[in-house]
Amino acid sequence: MTASSEETRVQPVEVTCPGCFHPREWDAAGVCPICHYRANLEGRSAALLPVGTQLQGYVVGEKLGQGGFGITYRGFDVTLKMKVAIKEYYPSELVGRSTDRKTVVLNAHEHEELFHYGLRTFLQEAQTIALTTYQF
Repeated sequence: MTASSEETRVQPVEVTCPGCFHPREWDAAGVCPICHYRANLEGRSAALLPVGTQLQGYVVGEKLGQGGFGITYRGFDVTLKMKVAIKEYYPSELVGRSTDRKTVVLNAHEHEELFHYGLRTFLQEAQTIALTTYQF
């Protein structure tokens, strides 16, 4: 039995920029005109999660902003198929990135209490924003 031409037709795949998740209409070797992402970018800060990192149903894109207590990335919700912002608790004075480039590690054991206090505050702020955003 052979498949019909309808069944064997390859569906087009939407190609998006891995940095901002916009449809890509530029050469893969070039630079995204929206977020300026360039594949294999040398000199990317070791503090940043790698573009394309998977986090429980989300994909990390390019950095949107960074402050003393965290990093905000462009992101993509795989389930809802929509762009999101991903905030990572990353108090740069207290932590660094492990060699796997994904794990946050304390610079010194004496920072542990302050780190966990800040993490609780960060999570409370996230919950407050989520409640405010999703109230009807």
